[in-house]
Amino acid sequence: MPKLSERKKQMVEKMMRGALYQAASSVMSEYGWPGLTMDRVAEEAGVSKGTVYNYFKDKKELVWFVITNLALDIEERLKNIIESHQSCAETVKEIVMKELQGRREHGHLATAIIHAFHEEPELRKRMLSSDHPFNRVDKMIEDLFARGMEKGEFRKMDPKAMQSVFSAILMGISRRWAGGRLDIGTDEMSDFIISLLNEGIVRKDN
Repeated sequence: MPKLSERKKQMVEKMMRGALYQAASSVMSEYGWPGLTMDRVAEEAGVSKGTVYNYFKDKKELVWFVITNLALDIEERLKNIIESHQSCAETVKEIVMKELQGRREHGHLATAIIHAFHEEPELRKRMLSSDHPFNRVDKMIEDLFARGMEKGEFRKMDPKAMQSVFSAILMGISRRWAGGRLDIGTDEMSDFIISLLNEGIVRKDN
């Protein structure tokens, strides 16, 4: 069992990392990827810049930390949703609703993260790991579509392609919200996406 001093040290470090995660997320939401600086994160967190550097060597490491923690939150949320439903169709409905709520709230952060990926090849390379929580989330959605097809709830198609389209729809909507180019509310957009998934866009009498 760790000594009391070691447990205290671990607790302080966990609290500091949590504070830096919140601070970095806030700075990225307000200033975007180009505006993410160690100075701004330190000021937002109420610590010295040296303290930030004690945990992260540069802003790429900092944004990777934000990406990973955000993905872990999403992974946990999806696990809870999937475990609470027998129906794959109902599971997809709740995922759409909850994800849109989160993306509406954190749309600017998501846009900043996408910007970082576009500009930093190192981040894209690190994302190739199948064990990263974002990739585990993708696999959870892919498996959900595959299971729904096996149960006869969904049309037969490539579940990986469906997962890609599904994720692209959600990401595209969040970017338009963040850019102020979409004035449709979360509930209405959720209903629209579910309708689109259920019915498609081509009239059946055509």
